Amino acid sequence: MADTGKIREWIIGLSDDYIVEWANKGLLRRGRKLAQKAGEGDFDIADDRIIGHLDGYAQTVDGVGFEHLRCDCPAAETCHHLTAFLLALRDRLPQTCPETPASDETDKNGSDARPWLIPDAGEREKMLGRSVIRRAFRLMMQSVPVEVTENSDGLVAVVREKEVRTVRIPRSGGLDGAICSCKARQCVHKALAVLTVCRENGLIKPEEMATDALTPEQGGVIGQIENWLRSLLIQGVGNVSVSQIEQGESLATLARQADLPRIASQIKSVHQWLTDDQARAAHVRPDVLRFRLARIAAHLSALKTLPLPQPMQTLAGVHSRSYRIVHRLHLTGVGAEIWESPTGYCGFTLYLYAPDQKSWYRHTQARPLAFAGENGWRPADEFRRNSWAGGAKYQAIPGASVEMVQGWVSPDLRLSAREGTRINGPIPLEDFGNLPVFEDFPELAATYARFLSGNIFSDERFMPVIIAAPSFEKAAFDPYQQLWSRTVTDRAGFPVHLRLELARAHAQQAVRVLENIDRSDALPRIFGLLSQRDGEMVLRPVSISIKTPSQWRHLSMAEGES
Repeated sequence: MADTGKIREWIIGLSDDYIVEWANKGLLRRGRKLAQKAGEGDFDIADDRIIGHLDGYAQTVDGVGFEHLRCDCPAAETCHHLTAFLLALRDRLPQTCPETPASDETDKNGSDARPWLIPDAGEREKMLGRSVIRRAFRLMMQSVPVEVTENSDGLVAVVREKEVRTVRIPRSGGLDGAICSCKARQCVHKALAVLTVCRENGLIKPEEMATDALTPEQGGVIGQIENWLRSLLIQGVGNVSVSQIEQGESLATLARQADLPRIASQIKSVHQWLTDDQARAAHVRPDVLRFRLARIAAHLSALKTLPLPQPMQTLAGVHSRSYRIVHRLHLTGVGAEIWESPTGYCGFTLYLYAPDQKSWYRHTQARPLAFAGENGWRPADEFRRNSWAGGAKYQAIPGASVEMVQGWVSPDLRLSAREGTRINGPIPLEDFGNLPVFEDFPELAATYARFLSGNIFSDERFMPVIIAAPSFEKAAFDPYQQLWSRTVTDRAGFPVHLRLELARAHAQQAVRVLENIDRSDALPRIFGLLSQRDGEMVLRPVSISIKTPSQWRHLSMAEGES
């Protein structure tokens, strides 16, 4: 049991933010109303606890920290009686107990107490738990982003792991009074926050740090993948056996189960290439395999580097189920395309820009080709007829603004349509003011360079962009690589190359539109996915707006489907 001096100090130091993190805003509001009715005789202060009598129920606190609070009302979890209890005590204790002794930290450091700075490793283990400390050190080696700020109340740390967690450590109460939005009493996020500030202040010795960013299971899977890659290089692509190809599929499954979904996806892409090569598929190109193998090798090398050169979720990827909730997200619809993948899926993707965040989002609906064929599921029909979570029709979103009142987004900015998603709108755009339209192509090249430098280990090498296209050169066709291309230049003559792989579904109708695009008097805006090839900026065009920002022609769809 803690003495009431420390309990009083902790309660007096509580801010509304701490209480909301533990309870919620609704309970805080209800508690404030009840606290205003409390009288001096509603509280009993003993040597080791404080007892309240509010609304006919008894509230007790016998230690520092929210876990030491109890109420005998029927509520299964936190109740407004306890928030009222804390609020009433916070207001009354400074007047009724002016002799409240200061804690050891305050004695030593005055109002600048920083109880999260713990120089002794043994003391950290005692306060946070040895296993939790080990897990936190592993997250530190995984370069999990932690944003730490100190204010008059204490320390606030935002931990961006699979989900965003907020840790609060008060100056009065210290680690005993710490709380995390994950609600666990002893959690790795609190430990990671403490270790982060201790490392920043030079309190952690090198020998204390973890020696591996991977779990033993992940390390074992990576070893198997490296052996498989080595066998492919020794055998040569022309001598790869069926069993080696099947092993790739098994390794992709193991990687996904070991929480390495990006590695799994990369292995699956190599497996698909090898399968297509054995089937003598026309679209198979050796340079694609070289790139995919090099990409896997780079990721595996990075995963074995300490600390990781990028956060773990960037290198290892995140599962598609790792979505977080968002509210009041304002989006502008731009482009859309229907597609078929080499892995046997078809669907459509809607591209949206968020002006407030200056970020591109996308929403995809997809089905296996076999399912689509048997059930008459056509991506173009789905795009034209259906709506997003019962709100705006997909077809009406490009060229309009919508508000995602509530929704879910993945770390790579994919938006879902799961139950509970609410979309308001659409409202047609009147101009391009909210959209980043590039008219200066050197500026576009610099922006793309920054995009690549910030995503060096990402699989995503394509940057969504909108360009203004004042001048076009004659279209060209490469019969050997089955590539159609046409160069666009800005007003200063700098080029961007529009390029389409004619083996892709719907490429021919896109070519017809692009070959006639310069016959309009208006300045075309082209939305597409920018990449770099052989030192040139290459744009795979997706949609075009010739007249107004509310009218986009989607190149993969027939004119009536856009």
